[in-house]
Amino acid sequence: LGHSFPTRRSSDLSDPPTSLPPRSRIVSCPFPISLSYLNALDAFPGLRSHCAPFPATFLTTQQPKVIGCFFLIQQYLSGGTSHWGPYIRSLPQPDEPHKLATPLYYPEEARRWLGGTNLPAAIAQREAMWRREFEGGREVLEGSVEMEGLKGKWTWELYKWASTIFSSRSFVSKLIPDEVYGDVLDQPVSGYVNWREKIAEEGPYPVLFPLLDIANHDAKA
Repeated sequence: LGHSFPTRRSSDLSDPPTSLPPRSRIVSCPFPISLSYLNALDAFPGLRSHCAPFPATFLTTQQPKVIGCFFLIQQYLSGGTSHWGPYIRSLPQPDEPHKLATPLYYPEEARRWLGGTNLPAAIAQREAMWRREFEGGREVLEGSVEMEGLKGKWTWELYKWASTIFSSRSFVSKLIPDEVYGDVLDQPVSGYVNWREKIAEEGPYPVLFPLLDIANHDAKA
């Protein structure tokens, strides 16, 4: 669940509260510790993967959002060795449905209260879409030599968890400035004139900014 960040101009709590001017910077997160599809590509100096790469067949056949979810699963399965280990441990875990708190995790008795609304159909539609994404991605990964060590560990429950994390707390990749990509942006890439064109055409992608996502926020903020 989201929280608020109470702010004040002065660190002296005895000072009367005053409003902040628009666009004041309250809190920030270094771009290199963000987590998304862009890290899975491991193509940019400011957005590394810090782990074993996904097979090329997976990166070229799956949607960016799907790749981002499987990348988060890979980091979760890496445990304490993951570059994002402390952040992932701070998230609601796959076995904590009460903390994930979306209709896909509602117990049956709670779902009964949704009868007569349009939510059951929306839940079924969302779950069916995520299952298609999962089955397509898992099929490629299970058949790859590069991911042999994780064979059998790509589960639906983990994909549903990763999709829930991204859908409930992500920001958009358009917030990442060009300088984070380095000189790679204007280099050619298969199927596109350069990475700039690929990113523009395939994006925006959901991006996780550790700890900033705790607060209720506008995804474009």
